[in-house]
Amino acid sequence: MRKLLWFLILAFSVSTFPVVTEASQHITITVNGWDLVSEVAPVLEKGRVLVPVRQISEALGAKVYWDATTGTVTIIDANNEIKLVVGNPIAYKNGREVELDVPVTRLTPIMLS
Repeated sequence: MRKLLWFLILAFSVSTFPVVTEASQHITITVNGWDLVSEVAPVLEKGRVLVPVRQISEALGAKVYWDATTGTVTIIDANNEIKLVVGNPIAYKNGREVELDVPVTRLTPIMLS
C-alpha cells in the first residue's frame, strides 16, 4: 500500500488548467492486472504521466472526495490521507508536504464513442 500512495502522490493529477502533452502516444493504465478504462486520458507532461486520480484510487479501494470550491482532491484509504490541490506542486500525505515534479492538473475528459 505504501508504494501505491507514493505512486498516487507522484503521478496523479487533478486540475482545471489545460494540459499540453509532450507526445501524442496512447498510454494505458493497468491496475492489479486489469486495464482501466476512463473518460479521462492519461497524458505525458514534463516527463511525468498524469493519470485520472479518481478511477485509479477507487480501483485500489480508496475513497476520493472533490472540493470544487478549493480545487482540492482528498484520497483516503485505511492508513493514509493524501490531499492534492489544483495548480499546486505540493501534495500532502498525512499532513506532511511532498514536493511534486509537476503541479496538480485537472485532466480533460475525452469523448468516448
